[in-house]
Amino acid sequence: MVHYLRIYGLLIIAFHLASPWLDVEHAWGAGGFAFLPGPVRIGVAAVAVLSLSPLAGAAWRQVEGLGRRLLRIQDRLAGSPGSRLRLRVCAAVMFFPLFWVARLQHLRWGDAYIFAHAISHPEVRLTYNWQSPLDLFLHAKLWSLLNAAWGWDVEHTYALISCLAGVAYVYLLLESLPYWGETSSEKATALTFFLTLGSLQLFFGYVESYTILPVGILGFLVLGLRFLSGNGALWPAAAVLAFTHSLSLSTLPLLLALAYLVWHGYRARGLSPERLALEAGGPMLVMALLVLSIMTAGGHGIQALLTHDFPGGGDASWFVPLFRTETRWQHYTMFSWAHLRDILNQQILVAPFGLATVTGVLVLRRRSVRWKEPWFRFLILAAGAYLLLTFVWNPDYGGRRDWDLFAPASFPLTALAVYLVNRYLEPREREQATVLIAAVSLMHLGPWIHFNAQPWPWD
Repeated sequence: MVHYLRIYGLLIIAFHLASPWLDVEHAWGAGGFAFLPGPVRIGVAAVAVLSLSPLAGAAWRQVEGLGRRLLRIQDRLAGSPGSRLRLRVCAAVMFFPLFWVARLQHLRWGDAYIFAHAISHPEVRLTYNWQSPLDLFLHAKLWSLLNAAWGWDVEHTYALISCLAGVAYVYLLLESLPYWGETSSEKATALTFFLTLGSLQLFFGYVESYTILPVGILGFLVLGLRFLSGNGALWPAAAVLAFTHSLSLSTLPLLLALAYLVWHGYRARGLSPERLALEAGGPMLVMALLVLSIMTAGGHGIQALLTHDFPGGGDASWFVPLFRTETRWQHYTMFSWAHLRDILNQQILVAPFGLATVTGVLVLRRRSVRWKEPWFRFLILAAGAYLLLTFVWNPDYGGRRDWDLFAPASFPLTALAVYLVNRYLEPREREQATVLIAAVSLMHLGPWIHFNAQPWPWD
């Protein structure tokens, strides 16, 4: 497995090194790497290459030893559950300055330009949208408060929520580490995967409707695993998922994972169909009524949903066309090279090792994989359903401009990758894999964050 990851890692490094000489529409998955000075590109790539060496495992053991010492210090400081909570909160809050200082400095991606101007425009006051009902509503209302109190603009309001979502994500990750690994090595692997995703750009002052979604998705996954472990009820997972749906309808594929939790509750835990229906359907119904009430009160109710605000973007077209493009919002057909190229670029941009790691373990360790294990089934349904959406949904602005629309799919995919690596790789093998994944992913993430932290005029 490590040999496979080394080969894949070399391909990722080579792709990044070649990106300055490739058309940006063909290599946008390399993020901002092509915009670094030549010597810097060579330097960071050289470090990534060194991480592929078997000697990197020794370096990892030194880092792990330091990590264990830090954990012992934490245990001494945290003598009570309340102390441990405060330590995790402090650790998460420490990420806020990083998110804020390196925040987004342009409005190039997705609908950022529209939101930044339409929400505050005196003749528009954009507040309601059926694609992201509560997300836009909450951002618009918070801007109204911050603008009245301190004169904040829309961009800074979005940036604040984005960075706070990043803090919540880090806290939730630290709090849920026991679900992702038992040993310090396994927990370090989980942190490596979750904290080196290209999708973390969503937490760096990002101006769009997808910044809170990762928190909801991770929360749903953790509560789902908790339910599968025989602890607690189903309704907390359903409630978190219902709230996540209210932020963006793009998360609806995760309903398949919720359906599995219902099935598991009936078959394995012996819960009654009535109770499961109430626990799974109740939060969904309550949240749907809440959203409908808010939208209707704002004059943007069901009639808007069925007419000018129908899901599907500028042409109300949901899926990539099969054989022929017919509008300016369709950029390629389903089985074209251009579509496949965008899919590959998207995966490299948001989760360089996610899909490759999952595929590698399932193929190379197929005889060891416990295909009927509930955690595996739950995570692969969540990852597979969301990933399928990214393959078939039509990006109005094209894959590059709409990268953020599909970015949240990287989180359930990463959760599945963490589960597989920690379950089916030997400790020494896992250590070497973690080192190379960390180095190559950071080689990608750093330039991507730096690129977006530079001003970029609209073109």
